[in-house]
Amino acid sequence: MKLNHLCDNCFKHGAGGFVTLYTLALVHDTYGPQSAAERAHAMGHSTATEAGEAARAAGVKYLILTHIRASRFVDPDALVAEAKSEFGGPVKAAKDLDIVDF
Repeated sequence: MKLNHLCDNCFKHGAGGFVTLYTLALVHDTYGPQSAAERAHAMGHSTATEAGEAARAAGVKYLILTHIRASRFVDPDALVAEAKSEFGGPVKAAKDLDIVDF
């Protein structure tokens, strides 16, 4: 199994080549929802929609959202739903010390 973590906005910066044909999952920064895109981008972060788009473009089977803004500001379940609508595959919002089984 191969697992890749990509930098914030790395597809926008042309670093998408880190994802290989055999990559099973993408771990991607998700600061917040698309409605907070301007704020996320100002701080160098991505949205849930962008994470879903990156996962779909990379052709991975699973998407794991990480670096999520504090839950008092965003609903992780809503971010999962937003990313899943773009990606179309399984999406999980990571928590500290999570172990993800595939």
